[in-house]
Amino acid sequence: MSSANLLPPSAPPDIYPSLPETMNAKNFRLTEISRIEKEISAEVKHYRLVLKKYKKARKALHYSLVGLGAFTAV
Repeated sequence: MSSANLLPPSAPPDIYPSLPETMNAKNFRLTEISRIEKEISAEVKHYRLVLKKYKKARKALHYSLVGLGAFTAV
């Protein structure tokens, strides 16, 4: 299989960087995958904490509005 069949001619260079011959291409891609996985995990953790805070605020707002509505009805 030739390398012409592997990459489309319009592939952006930042997705498929040209690697120096001395660098191990497989190791480069594995380190990039590992770095990206760590970034995604950090973002997921951050957004879970943000969601938790918003759920607490929404619950407090809901109960205060229900209480005020009941107080107004009385």
